[in-house]
Amino acid sequence: MLIDATQAIRRAWILLKYDSETTINKYVDWTLGPTIERQTTTTVTECRPCARALSVVAHLSFFDGIGVASEALRRVSDNVLMTLSWETNPQCAKFTHDRFGSVQMGDVANFDRVVSCIEQHVGQRQFIVLVTAGPPCPDFSRMKTSPKGAQGDSGWMFQHMIDIDYNLRLRFQGRPFETIIENVVPHPSLRDHLLDLTKPLCTQPILIDAADSRLAHRKRLWWTSIDWTDVEDKLA
Repeated sequence: MLIDATQAIRRAWILLKYDSETTINKYVDWTLGPTIERQTTTTVTECRPCARALSVVAHLSFFDGIGVASEALRRVSDNVLMTLSWETNPQCAKFTHDRFGSVQMGDVANFDRVVSCIEQHVGQRQFIVLVTAGPPCPDFSRMKTSPKGAQGDSGWMFQHMIDIDYNLRLRFQGRPFETIIENVVPHPSLRDHLLDLTKPLCTQPILIDAADSRLAHRKRLWWTSIDWTDVEDKLA
């Protein structure tokens, strides 16, 4: 997971810091079974510094675990002001608090508390809200014969995360708000099911394989609101 998160957040953070007029059309065709193709068309233009690069980051980390997203984000950015964490395991929660100063938030439906906590820490500074989440994936996995998707024992959490992201966007309307959500490449029988679940995100998933960085093969889908244009050029 650290491999996945580091690569995805590294790519995403580069795109937050630069504007570009490049056009890129990229998609993943799940219907090809084990063969997943990427098609890309690019027009490279000069990168210009973006004003948002000066903004501090309020990081909202769901299904935080041992803080992999926080670790990955801090490897590529030094302007993370605060991390609000949602994690039920007490040992994990203590670890992330000690290492990152994460604030444990408890009830995921208390959106007013999220807004209040960020406003108290940020003050008058410009800020970006960055949501990261890796909901449980076994109920979507191709490793199962007949996975149940959102109807499974833990699969419903993915649907719940989509709803949480939607409600948070409403609360921070008018503010820069970006999302990165991860899940497995789904069982073929759940392809349409997963696409329906993620419609509120208004974005298509992007495939990232850790092998792209000469590491172990670990294909994952990432939904992000961050403009994915010109990503290969900026990583060169």
